[in-house]
Amino acid sequence: MSHSSRSRLSPRARNILRSQRRSWFLSALIDGLGMASNFASPSYLYSQDVNNSTTKNLQTNGVENAAGAYNNLSTGVLNFNGPSGAAEWSSNTLTITNAGYVNLVRANLGIIGDVTNTGQFYIAPQGGIVQVDGHFTVSGSTGAVIIHGGGMELIGDLDGTPANFTNNSTALNGTVIGANRYLTADTITNASGGVMTSAGRLEGRVAIVNNGTINAMLLRAC
Repeated sequence: MSHSSRSRLSPRARNILRSQRRSWFLSALIDGLGMASNFASPSYLYSQDVNNSTTKNLQTNGVENAAGAYNNLSTGVLNFNGPSGAAEWSSNTLTITNAGYVNLVRANLGIIGDVTNTGQFYIAPQGGIVQVDGHFTVSGSTGAVIIHGGGMELIGDLDGTPANFTNNSTALNGTVIGANRYLTADTITNASGGVMTSAGRLEGRVAIVNNGTINAMLLRAC
């Protein structure tokens, strides 16, 4: 069965699986990188819908979670500072928006939910790996993903649904991948007017669809 023909799990089914999956998801991320699995006293920050307009600094294994949608507003700043372990940013309804700033300063980050990014998502030079359980869409005139450290990998759902990266941003630096860094998803789509620049690796496990401009040293579509 092709990726495109698989339907997504229902919200109820995914929420049931999610409670069992969080520990596996983050443990697998840490173990895969050869790091110690230490989840002692994480900073769990739960609510219904979260509409963040402040600056939040999360340390090692910090968790930023919403029982509903998580909306990081235009004045919101999320700093995942590490310096070790794997932090989590998640929504129980799998709906995450960023109109502000998200910075992976150190360590690794697991994102559970579909992300719509009209702000800036930045992996700093000492930042680690971002794994996204869902889709990631960059939109608007200011939306940007800048990968100067580690890399970003979109992984599929438990039912085999693909995880796709889409650049709809008309910003000059809508998606930027630094040297020796990477962006991997099932299908990577660069929409009309979109600009993606990569000195590293841009990989679509299924396809790379370009209707805009891609400046890249290494493109890989399996």
